[in-house]
Amino acid sequence: MTDSSIQISNLQLTPTQQASLNAAFMPNKFGSNVIASNPIKDTYEFSSSNNKKVEKKSFNIGEVRQKLEKYFQYKQFQSLANEKDIQCMIVANPEIKTILGSVGLKPRIYLDNLYNLYDAHFMDTVSVAKEIGKNLNLSQKDMKTLEKGALFHDFGKVLIPEEILEKPAVLTPEERKIVSKHAVLGYELLKTTGMEPEVLEIVKNHHKYKYNLPQDESSKLSQIVTVADIYSALTTDRAYKKAMPHEQAMKILDKLSDEGKVDENIVKALDSAYVASRAAA
Repeated sequence: MTDSSIQISNLQLTPTQQASLNAAFMPNKFGSNVIASNPIKDTYEFSSSNNKKVEKKSFNIGEVRQKLEKYFQYKQFQSLANEKDIQCMIVANPEIKTILGSVGLKPRIYLDNLYNLYDAHFMDTVSVAKEIGKNLNLSQKDMKTLEKGALFHDFGKVLIPEEILEKPAVLTPEERKIVSKHAVLGYELLKTTGMEPEVLEIVKNHHKYKYNLPQDESSKLSQIVTVADIYSALTTDRAYKKAMPHEQAMKILDKLSDEGKVDENIVKALDSAYVASRAAA
């Protein structure tokens, strides 16, 4: 993995940034298409003939729509997740250097952190958050805000040393303190871009549960991303652990709910969405 010092002369795009998104269709953990179905017909059949035989094929609009959405989400992410723009964010906001200095770090871009997490965590968190949002009957506007907040919720990890994020062991107290800064770092980076305040609130507050802060200090959308983020982290492989099954992850979320750290209704909406998807499978 590579990283780059913050030097004006070193702002060329890396091969990672230029890499194309693998557009292969992959269902989310709920086994469902989170994109709205075609209201008339989702699958179309057509025939082709070569004067010898007639072939019938199916054309699934839902899959095409999902591939297009994944592509545009990636392009939106890529438009900010590049060294040139992140360098400008750092220069534009001195608070970023202050936050890093408080944990003994200097500004340094670890761009691979973001692209390594993109498919493994960011898009997974987006899909889980959207399933919760659908179950809670959120408006179309709130769903768009939720999706963008989930997509960028861990953006601040671009400034966290890779060896800490990928450490295959329990973090030391000092390392945990460094990692804990990623939410506010993401907020301080992205607020220089003119991103919507509702999205910035999600980025800044998605880890408030760890600090025993009252739920009413965070918006409902932020709390949804919090639950989706925890669920994704628990149910995917990490350098230091294996993925948990749904039932085990729900026990942890239920405990957090009982302690008042996450919203009980959001946890129930997540479980309901999962159960419904299994029944429909």
